[in-house]
Amino acid sequence: MSIKTEQAQTANSANGHKNRAGALENLKLTAAHLVNLPPEVRDQLLRYLADWAEPAEMLTTLDALRNAHGPLLFLLDFEAATRIRQGEYAAALEVIERRQRRSTTVNSQALEAKALLAAGYEEHAAGVADDISQAYPRNIMAIGAAAEVYTGLGRFEHARALLDAYAARRPSDLQVNLLMAQLARQADEEALATEYTRRLGPGIPAGITDAQLQQMGILLAKAGAAESVNAVQLELERRRQRTWQELQQVLAPFTGVEASAAANSTELYRHLSGPESIQVERKEQRNIQLEAVRHFGFMKLRHGQMETIATILRGESILAVMPTGAGKSLCYQLPALTLPQATLVISPLIALMKDQVESLPAAARAQATFINSTLNEDELARRMTGIANNEYKLIYAAPERLRQRAFLRALRSAGLNLFVVDEAHCVSLWGHDFRPDYLFIQEARNELGNPPALAMTATAPPAVRDEIVDYISTDGALTSALSKNEDTDAPPAASARPRVIALDIFRDNLHLSALRFHNDEEKLAALLKFVSETEGSGIIYVSSRA
Repeated sequence: MSIKTEQAQTANSANGHKNRAGALENLKLTAAHLVNLPPEVRDQLLRYLADWAEPAEMLTTLDALRNAHGPLLFLLDFEAATRIRQGEYAAALEVIERRQRRSTTVNSQALEAKALLAAGYEEHAAGVADDISQAYPRNIMAIGAAAEVYTGLGRFEHARALLDAYAARRPSDLQVNLLMAQLARQADEEALATEYTRRLGPGIPAGITDAQLQQMGILLAKAGAAESVNAVQLELERRRQRTWQELQQVLAPFTGVEASAAANSTELYRHLSGPESIQVERKEQRNIQLEAVRHFGFMKLRHGQMETIATILRGESILAVMPTGAGKSLCYQLPALTLPQATLVISPLIALMKDQVESLPAAARAQATFINSTLNEDELARRMTGIANNEYKLIYAAPERLRQRAFLRALRSAGLNLFVVDEAHCVSLWGHDFRPDYLFIQEARNELGNPPALAMTATAPPAVRDEIVDYISTDGALTSALSKNEDTDAPPAASARPRVIALDIFRDNLHLSALRFHNDEEKLAALLKFVSETEGSGIIYVSSRA
């Protein structure tokens, strides 16, 4: 029996279980959305299309991804497998050849062997089958592909010997029974095919994959087991619907984006993590604006401030990535003056603490303090007593201060509504400015009752953002005193994963360039010329004072 005929039957039977309506259309996923999906979401979509969609839709999707991202190896693998399912064997071989010019894998060789046989290149197919079966005797993908080729060439006994040898090492491998039943039937060994089909059991085997279940349905249909086929089809449809729902859920944030916005990756991620991703009700906006006017005299807030402040006042934790000068300080200063208990701000810069306190309006300044090494013993003791007595709404401290038990006791006495981590990228081992003292912050926050956290930074690529979010995540952040019922003794609700708001950190008023000089004299002359011709103030960094 020709393997081409068998593969065509397999594809047609499997497709009977699939969602015939266009998956991308049903998901409202345009080409513009598609090419900007995060890798893990994109891969989940491709797995769904490979298992449940028509080959033509998979090829359309792969074309869009390849045009956007180039001929990535995994895209070539998907395309080769899909073209084989479609019966386009010559096209599949062209794709496999392009793939193997860059890298050869067991999967690519297995696909090559099947495509060569189906295209009529029997000698070449046998050669590849020999190579992979000898090189990978413990790999079911290699052994299975070789067995399919040998059976297609009329060498079923050789194929059976390969599978028996593999089964001796892995007797519980379901794929061996499926392959043996399939190939025995292909070789007109009906009794043997029936025996191996029966070994699959009376119901749906535990741990069977979607692809294996489709393969099992085809075997049962050929055996005339109509009721068993119905059971398999029902289970396949149940799995398809579950996978479809999971895919809809993971794509929901993306399919809600207008296609014109999704065409630009910057716009897409702005929708997902920019201020637009946080909805603020009109009442919240009005209350926040009134507090901004009352405490600071600000008639209008800057981009992203409203959403960040609203999130904090809801009692949620949040990571805010904002450029220098975007108004990060107000995002915690305003809540600090609004919330009933204190706000702690952890900052690594001593000079910045003093500047932040002194720059506050007079009324707010009286409710703020800082604790650092510049204070003498008497002043430190006075401020610590004030903290314990809840005299301050806004408390600045360096991260190393959290190791001191007296400071933690004073904070516990006061109670915290908000825990702010400034320069939050310092917690990341991947960050450019990792500081070991920051690793104690979460431990101290736990001791202080896990108040909601605001992590702030002006620089954090995605990997660093993930690490910061994981770091400030907690299973029991306190609900904001503004939203909880003071008359109940119920424990605080478990917190959701922290929100993320990220503004564009690129500054069009900054310029970075490198100039090459032949000697120090030439460098100094260029510097003097620049200073004399440039208006305003500036900073010159040097490697030493000499």
